[in-house]
Amino acid sequence: MNALGKIKTKLNSLEFLLYLLGASLSLLLVGYAPSSIALGLFCIMSFRYFIVKKRKIQFNFALFLPVLLYLLFAASYFWSVDQEQTLKGLGRMVILLLIPITFTLLPIITLKNYRLIIRIFTFSNAILGVFFLSSALYNFINTGSVSVFT
Repeated sequence: MNALGKIKTKLNSLEFLLYLLGASLSLLLVGYAPSSIALGLFCIMSFRYFIVKKRKIQFNFALFLPVLLYLLFAASYFWSVDQEQTLKGLGRMVILLLIPITFTLLPIITLKNYRLIIRIFTFSNAILGVFFLSSALYNFINTGSVSVFT
């Protein structure tokens, strides 16, 4: 198998999606833009996985509840006082629609898969912790203020 075939195999695997999910969860602590990009990439790759593997949709009522909540938010547009702000809010809350749909397209996540996600989350948060502490230490050395650690 050539290198391109190996890359396609990795991109089409569930393990790759689990790594993306773990990275997405870790980036929630960093900020809005990186976590949005990671979640968008996770959704796109999940849809790709669904199409490539020709999976069947697995309906789960618990995943349908956030979709119902988003539909209620969308309906509130019609009785909203400020419809422009409501549209902005709907754009920010679209994740309530995308994530449940994404998880209905994926196979059921096993305990082994959960452990992999938690391992990725823990490892990346440890790296982020070291980065934030070293950044605070650098700022403390430059400013002498202890408040950079909070």
